[in-house]
Amino acid sequence: MVLSWRFRGPALLADGPPSGSLQGQLALALLLVAVAAAVLGVLSGVASLVTRWRRSARGAVRQQLKWYLAGALAALVAHRRRPA
Repeated sequence: MVLSWRFRGPALLADGPPSGSLQGQLALALLLVAVAAAVLGVLSGVASLVTRWRRSARGAVRQQLKWYLAGALAALVAHRRRPA
């Protein structure tokens, strides 16, 4: 969805700043920083869960992580199946 912004974004923001102006360039730079921060946050969260999985002994922590993964997968499937 984020990658398609340049194709559909200007139509959504008809009264937004022109892309060639300083204000438009600043908005684009802030958008790119925000997207990069979000991607970095998701990747660090996944790395944290993988590290926790590998370090945990067999037991309650591993079972909690299995339930967490099952819930995340169910949310992803539900998100993908929703009507457009």
